[in-house]
Amino acid sequence: MLLNNFWMQEPDPNTLSQEYLLRSVSSQTADAVTAMLSQAARALIEAEEKYRKALTILTDLTEQHMSVLGNEEEENIVWDIILQARYQLDVLNRKRKDLEILFSCVQKLADASAEVAFLAGTEFLSTSMGERMHNAQRHVESARAETERAEEILRETQAINVKITTEHAEKQKSECVYTDTDLEENVNKSAS
Repeated sequence: MLLNNFWMQEPDPNTLSQEYLLRSVSSQTADAVTAMLSQAARALIEAEEKYRKALTILTDLTEQHMSVLGNEEEENIVWDIILQARYQLDVLNRKRKDLEILFSCVQKLADASAEVAFLAGTEFLSTSMGERMHNAQRHVESARAETERAEEILRETQAINVKITTEHAEKQKSECVYTDTDLEENVNKSAS
């Protein structure tokens, strides 16, 4: 019973100064902003991972498209799948961009919270808030760097695909070119 009375004691009005209340509220605000920062960073990193996986799938499909050149039926099937993958990639990219905006806003909120904590006299809280922001930013930048590498690989693969597809089309075109005399001979053979 003594323990319950200890936790349920009313605060002493003599210890509730404005300075104490400001530090207390600043601490609660920093806790809430830290949770928001962590969740926003986690959501953005997960969105980067999903987007990166979609980039890898599209890269693989582009490579597969190159391997089926000449087989029109398989080319069409792969091309349809590529179109679906591009649509999914666009959806994931929009979500990623929205989360980047959210993360940027939360960073500003965290920065303001750290500043308020410092002004309220809780320097340690301000410093730890800065460290949390730096840590979250470092993880997000790492995920972005991996995504940029995946985008570069896709661009390179697409450039190769364009080159190979163009060469294939030119080869087919040169094989299908008839001269006027070839046409006349074919018409004469058909007529006989």
